[in-house]
Amino acid sequence: MSADKSGHSKVQQAQKNFNKRTQQIFVAERDINRNQELTKLMTWREDDEARVDARVQKRHRTDMKKEVGLVNKELLMVRQAALQNLLQCEYLQYQEELNRMGKTFYVQRI
Repeated sequence: MSADKSGHSKVQQAQKNFNKRTQQIFVAERDINRNQELTKLMTWREDDEARVDARVQKRHRTDMKKEVGLVNKELLMVRQAALQNLLQCEYLQYQEELNRMGKTFYVQRI
């Protein structure tokens, strides 16, 4: 009987070891699957952040181009106004000089 008990006990011990090892494998597989899912999620988030950053940078460049265009237009208008003012001042000075000399501009009336 002791041989039978010892054989039965060895079978039970082997069964326990098998169950324990099976449980460890299950836990390891679950952890591997979880890590793979987390890796996929993090990769997706990094890619998404990169796309968002690229979109933000593109929008920023577009806004900057528009702003530079508007500033150039404004600068052109300021220059034109300054030139018109300068021409008007020079015209008035020339007219005063001609008046002092007793001469006038020829102005065609319509």
